[in-house]
Amino acid sequence: MKKAIAVLLAVVQFTGCSFFVGNRQNVTVTTNVETAQIYANGELVGTGMVSFKAPRNQDMQLMAKAEGYQTAFHHIDTKLSTAGILDVVGLFVWIIPIFGLFSAGSKQLDETNVALNLATAN
Repeated sequence: MKKAIAVLLAVVQFTGCSFFVGNRQNVTVTTNVETAQIYANGELVGTGMVSFKAPRNQDMQLMAKAEGYQTAFHHIDTKLSTAGILDVVGLFVWIIPIFGLFSAGSKQLDETNVALNLATAN
């Protein structure tokens, strides 16, 4: 039992906060056209309005298209998450949390709710 507790404490001590954050986060995309197909990084994720889980450590290119409308695009950047910031702060106190910065949990998408408006084609 003591060995198990010691191992658990070592694992927690030698990892960063970011290891405890999920690799994906929810993104919701809506359009003004119910039949618009919505793509995330080239993959069809739904029609009209969609919620899906996206990798939190990758920029995302969103696209919505529908017949008779101009295609709409939107780019979402990533930024350092709260857990990532805690890992950076921990780096100055205890060097080991830097390993958390290599996990997906150290990043997050800038936006999680996006509205794409398609204009009618000329």
